[in-house]
Amino acid sequence: MKLFFAVFATLLCLVTSVSAIKNTTRQFRLRTKLLGPTYQRAQFNNLYVYSYHTGAGLSDACFDTAPIPNGNGAAFLNKTSGNVIFNLSPDFPWGLSRTYDTRYNQWESVTINAGEGEGGYKFNASGLVRPGDNSFGGWLVCDWAHATPQLFWRYAYYPKNLPRSCANVELHPVYL
Repeated sequence: MKLFFAVFATLLCLVTSVSAIKNTTRQFRLRTKLLGPTYQRAQFNNLYVYSYHTGAGLSDACFDTAPIPNGNGAAFLNKTSGNVIFNLSPDFPWGLSRTYDTRYNQWESVTINAGEGEGGYKFNASGLVRPGDNSFGGWLVCDWAHATPQLFWRYAYYPKNLPRSCANVELHPVYL
């Protein structure tokens, strides 16, 4: 009986720790700021991040020219852990995460999935960054698989050659 209560108490603590992330900072939307030559890639400037549903509890970080009216894309930065949490559900957090692959890609996709996502983000004059992460080389926007611009992150140690369907950007907060 004691074991049952110990297991129950542990599970209860785990469930409440995931669902109890409180917004202690100002809400914002992430907006792109185009870097480098802009003449062929102006369509990637001033875009707003939103969650593009890809499955149960899964979504890709994509962009639209204006904020999505239902609140999709509103987020806050957990300053303790550096997680970017999107307000997609009152039941659990939706965190920003970078994906990793083993195919030696120059860049990888970014997701907004159920859960806390990855920590380590901060804002500075260059927007949303990952201080101390030597693999992080910045953000990309590409016309990709969803018929809407999609967010990617670049590995720092690869050259910055891009296809014409992509642009280097910074992600800056637009506070609500």
